[in-house]
Amino acid sequence: MSELNEALALADRLLDEPMADPDDDLRTLSRQLARAHETAVHYMRHRDALAAQNERLVKILSAITLCLPPPLVKLDDGRTMQFIDPDPTRTLKLLQKSIEQAMAAVDTEGKAP
Repeated sequence: MSELNEALALADRLLDEPMADPDDDLRTLSRQLARAHETAVHYMRHRDALAAQNERLVKILSAITLCLPPPLVKLDDGRTMQFIDPDPTRTLKLLQKSIEQAMAAVDTEGKAP
């Protein structure tokens, strides 16, 4: 059993004692510990949800970036080269699909509580 679990168990035991003075310092500290623990758990869950949302949106934006043509390449002799997809329609369709997925994901995440 960790120190946190032991402290929470002790705090619960102190708060559950019948006929105890509620303004006793130990009981006050027990209530503060219980509240602080509940707050920490709430914030950890919120942090984990935001991290999952962030990871999902980064993946979507990365997919959009992968659909974009690569930047120009400057060769040592001064020439500039650019990759041109032989099927630009395919590139545009992939880009459009990625953008639609990103917009849907942002809309979905924005509506979640």
